[in-house]
Amino acid sequence: MKSHIITATPTDADGILPTAGAEVARPQNFRPGLFLHDLWVLAKARVVSLLVFTAAVGEILAPNALIHWQSALAGLLGIALAGGAGGVLNQIVEPDLDQHMRRTLHRPLAEGRISRRGAIVYAALLMTAAIAILAWGTNPLTLILTLAGTVGYGVVYTLYLKPSTPWNIVWGGLAGALPPL
Repeated sequence: MKSHIITATPTDADGILPTAGAEVARPQNFRPGLFLHDLWVLAKARVVSLLVFTAAVGEILAPNALIHWQSALAGLLGIALAGGAGGVLNQIVEPDLDQHMRRTLHRPLAEGRISRRGAIVYAALLMTAAIAILAWGTNPLTLILTLAGTVGYGVVYTLYLKPSTPWNIVWGGLAGALPPL
């Protein structure tokens, strides 16, 4: 059931490289509501909301929280965007695995509603916005910790730890603990 596909150019089987002479995929029965929902799911917004919540609690408990409310909001927005980028990176790596797990088989990449290339562009946009907001509105430490959490989850945890060790959950939790820090 493919309702829409994000592609800029024709792609090969894994959705990354252009294929000579291929036709560009066109949306079929495109529904904006479903597309926005797919972007929401792709960014793992429910999980990211937990990161933002724990970071918000940390912000509220910080000394002089009301004085620095603009930096706090910038931090929360940056954390949300970076967390979303990490969620997208996680799904870019695992669409084949997601197709075989009951919990994940209906994800947008697993069902082909969003292409791998489209997901890469989406992750890059989310991460670029996160970096810009954190660099402008917070401090270097917040930026570095947020980037470390995103790379830790989206790359290190997903590519190396998850398939190789049962301790992966500890390292994944560490990536999730960085936003409140």
